[in-house]
Formats: sequence, C-alpha cells, structure tokens
Amino acid sequence: MSGQRSRPGGRGPGRLGRVLWLLVVVLVLVLGVLDIRLVAFPRHETAPGHADVLFVLGPHDSGRVAYALQLMNDGVADELVVSTPVLGSVFRPEPSTSFCAEEHPYPVTCFEPDPSTTRGEAAQLARWRGERGWDRVIVLTTRPHVSRTRYVMGQCAGGPVTVWSYDAAMTPLGWAYQFAYQGLAFIKAIAMGECR
Repeated sequence: MSGQRSRPGGRGPGRLGRVLWLLVVVLVLVLGVLDIRLVAFPRHETAPGHADVLFVLGPHDSGRVAYALQLMNDGVADELVVSTPVLGSVFRPEPSTSFCAEEHPYPVTCFEPDPSTTRGEAAQLARWRGERGWDRVIVLTTRPHVSRTRYVMGQCAGGPVTVWSYDAAMTPLGWAYQFAYQGLAFIKAIAMGECR
C-alpha cells in the first residue's frame, strides 16, 4: 500500500487547466483558419456597372497605380482618386506621385489621408461622397487587405462600395506578415466600431 493519499479536488485544477489549454488551442486554430480565409481568399465582388470613382488605397506603389490606370483606360469609372500616404524611410523609399500631375482623360485626385490608415481613407471617401455626389464607388486594394477594407468601408465610407483586389506578387514571408498584420488590424477595426 502506498503512503500517498489523494487530496479532495486534487485533480480538478489539473483537469481544468487542460480543458482551458485545449480551448485556447481550438480558439487559436479557428482564428488562424478564419484569418487565412479572410486574408488569402477574400470574397470577390463584381463591378456595380460603370462607377463614379475608382478609389485606390495606399500605399501608391507603381504596380497598384499602373493597374488603376489600366482600369481607368478600360473605362471602369469617371474619376480616379489615389491615396498617397507618406511612407518614406531608409528601408522603404517614397513611391513616385508623378502620375498625379500628368495629363489624363479623366480627373485624377491624389491625397494624403489623415490619419494615414484605412479608416482615414474611408473617412475622406465619406466626405467626398457628400461633396461630389458619388454613388457607385470601386475601392482598389491588395488581396490581403480586401476583407478588412470591406469591413472598414462599411463602418466609415458613408455608403456602399465595391472592393476589388490588385494581386501583387508576395513572398512566403510577405504572406506570413500579412496574416499576422491583417488579423490584428481586423481586431482593432472591430474594436473601434463605426466612424462618428
């Protein structure tokens, strides 16, 4: 006979700890799958017919701008608006804004969002919708940003938008960064709620 005695409730905290640990693992897995779905495989939307404006979210890298100009030349919208947030640093040089001053067969507006976030871009879109009478809006962003853009625009853009993606080439490290960044930014967007 061993000299060990079982303590009343001695197994409870161990079992409770394992159950909590299992719940955390399941929650992390569910959030991970949801993050992959929202970031890598967002829902695609079709055009609302001819749009009043093609509204391009920043950063205004050359690939995104070239795609926006191609869409405009294909006649998807009457006006082009491009967000040109200040991004310059030693590691990430400032993209060119020369296209803003060039002649185009349609109006082009470039602006620095304040704040320099998707929410700031959506708030500016809402202001211009009222001033310029835009009804049909196409918002262009990168694929990892589509789902969060749709959510933020729904909270702050002053009306419905159609969100399209520009599929820039990304490395596996770039995808890993996007899964982490977009997931956390989505949680922040939900916590902030509607624009006032």
